[in-house]
Amino acid sequence: MNYMKVWAVALLCMLGACSDEDNKATEPQGRGVVSLRFTRVTQQGPADEREQVKTLRVIMANEDNTEIVYNYSFDETEITDTDTEWHVTFYDIPAVDGGTTYNFYAIANESSFLQADESLEGKDAAVLNLICKCTLGKDYNTVSEEAIPQTVAMSHKVLPDEENIVPLQLKYAVAKVNLTFVNSSGEAQSVSNISISGIKGASAPLFAPASLTATGEAMAFTDVTVPASGSNVQTVYVYETASADGYTLTATYGGQLKTLILNDLTEIPRGMQVNITVTLKGGALYATWKVSEWDDRGMSYEMSDNGTFDLSATTVRKFDDSSLATVYSQSAGAADEQLTFTVRMTAPEGVRWIAHLTNPADFEFTGDYQGVGGEQAQPVTVTVRPTKTAATMDSRRETELYFTIDTNRDTEQNFNASSLGLGDNVQRVRIVQVTSAEWNNLQIP
Repeated sequence: MNYMKVWAVALLCMLGACSDEDNKATEPQGRGVVSLRFTRVTQQGPADEREQVKTLRVIMANEDNTEIVYNYSFDETEITDTDTEWHVTFYDIPAVDGGTTYNFYAIANESSFLQADESLEGKDAAVLNLICKCTLGKDYNTVSEEAIPQTVAMSHKVLPDEENIVPLQLKYAVAKVNLTFVNSSGEAQSVSNISISGIKGASAPLFAPASLTATGEAMAFTDVTVPASGSNVQTVYVYETASADGYTLTATYGGQLKTLILNDLTEIPRGMQVNITVTLKGGALYATWKVSEWDDRGMSYEMSDNGTFDLSATTVRKFDDSSLATVYSQSAGAADEQLTFTVRMTAPEGVRWIAHLTNPADFEFTGDYQGVGGEQAQPVTVTVRPTKTAATMDSRRETELYFTIDTNRDTEQNFNASSLGLGDNVQRVRIVQVTSAEWNNLQIP
């Protein structure tokens, strides 16, 4: 099995010729050797024809992209689907003392995006203009016979009289989404109206942009009926997108529309693979997500309506048997008189919880008031304080605190508040504003 291809090329007199006398003033002070080391995204040959490297072009240009120094392509006779690494060495590269910067471009599978009248052959500067302004718009879900472009671009300073190693990591110009439904029940299960918002980009530049700002549209997936103990996989390719609010997965299962906001996922750049496995069990959807740029960034989510909360008292005083107290203060040590406790939601995994106040005009959170659930989730410290001094209080001010989760945002969650001196199955906690003098006389639960 062949895992590496090596080529060596001597570049002689690449820059424009001129007389010996004229050349002495401008001739570079040395010549360098450039070793380009290409690697593709997978260490094993991909099974899907669209993900293979069919052809590979290497372009080396001067820093301002006005002149191509080197342009060569390797065709299918020189590349096999098991190759994962290629080496190319250029000799006799002009370079001044201190180094000369060159631009390097690698493009795999150029035929899949070039128009009939377009070519990347030759050393005309128009080739550089074409690749740097090229926009990809083809839907690679509908053209299974065409390989997906893989590209990389970078600048590198070439030093004279030494070997200059330039690593080039090819990246797919799209992201890949694998959506798998696994049925762990004893009978066939159906899921419909499956969609992920904002994940479908309309287009993308040939090379990765400096920053990712493109937004996308929702992508619908095919309705599925999964046999007992069976599975169903759908794979799609999408152009890169970003979403400050995260992406949302919706699906109808068991007669109910389930919604899941992917809070930790705010962009899907090229070369990233999103693996989603949804388990159908007991009328609920449990989804495990593995999102990576081939580097094992993982996330897990459960599509469940009910949260499991763990609260622990930090600074707590009881106003009466059914409510807690807090004090307005801006002075040093104010936190010692303000209601503070920690919240940890152990399930559902990966789903966001949010604390709310029914009277935000008179009370506020001083820091965090939301978190993400999971067995390994860290506690979040929640502090509630009044927004106005007690001296302006004509009557006792109060609010109620409750929790919601993203998979069931219209329903207040039940939780155990016994650690705060209240009930073990409550939906709301009543909070009352008191003075510092009153606080000192109140009971610690």
